[in-house]
Amino acid sequence: MQKIVGTLGVIVLLLALAQCSGNSSKDSKSICAAADVRACVGPGACAGEQICSGNGTQWSACVCKSTAADASPDTSAADTPGSVFEPHYVLIDDMESRPLTNGPIVLTIGGANLVSGYWGSWRSEGSPNNTMAPDPFAYASLTTPHPTMDGITSRTATHLACHIADLYGYCEESFWLAQDSSGGRTVDGGPSDVASRVSYDLSAHNGMVFWAMSSQRNRLKIMFNNVDTDVLGGKCGHGDASTAQCWDSFSKYVTLTDSWQRYEVKFSELLQEGWGYAAASVKLDPTSVYTIGFQVNGPMTTTAAPVEVDFWIDDVYFE
Repeated sequence: MQKIVGTLGVIVLLLALAQCSGNSSKDSKSICAAADVRACVGPGACAGEQICSGNGTQWSACVCKSTAADASPDTSAADTPGSVFEPHYVLIDDMESRPLTNGPIVLTIGGANLVSGYWGSWRSEGSPNNTMAPDPFAYASLTTPHPTMDGITSRTATHLACHIADLYGYCEESFWLAQDSSGGRTVDGGPSDVASRVSYDLSAHNGMVFWAMSSQRNRLKIMFNNVDTDVLGGKCGHGDASTAQCWDSFSKYVTLTDSWQRYEVKFSELLQEGWGYAAASVKLDPTSVYTIGFQVNGPMTTTAAPVEVDFWIDDVYFE
């Protein structure tokens, strides 16, 4: 009997060890060493890096390394302290070294895909007293150049000044990412170009950075229109009465000051205001963006005074 009990004891011990070993294997989800870095292939077949999470359970998204076309990393305090990767930036428009017209904006993504776009400006027409300058849109030379990214001095920017008197009126400048079906440049940024516009995939980026100022300290609305909010997306209406539900952009407001400041907009913080077609995604789907705009609202009540608009936008980058 003692021998049998001893044998049973050994079996129980072996089973316990096996169970312990099994639980340990099941509970351990570690796939990499914390903070370890490995090479990866990102959007557009770019060379990138991933970092292992602190608990070793997952790799981060593939972050592309900077290229010659990217701007120098910005080390301003606006960047998240303790970030593993320094942010890298892809220039949208610095407004320099070109005729003072409305573009084109040229993005080279992944070293191959050429995307061209153009600036334009608009104002509401509900009051005969509304004005806008310049009209049409044009870049403006700066009387006093100012620094933007590290080591970069800007001498040209966009400028828009309006007098808006109508209720719920607006003053806006925007640029659209124009691309024809073959991926080449469109001919121009005018109305005849609408048929060849398609949405553009910005999912390789997590936001946008720009510089701005306003002599009127205007409250600026930064707007992203995608397949859910642009009439060309066909969801909020396409050439019919439901187009009234379009243009409820994914947006964010910032209050400008009378000196140049750096502003950062994360795609994840953009929301619709709720008066138009409601996107199923709730937040911006960055894979299908048509236009990016900067807008100041006019009077919001019947008793409010006309709004004086005067703002500058400079050096715009994707982050």
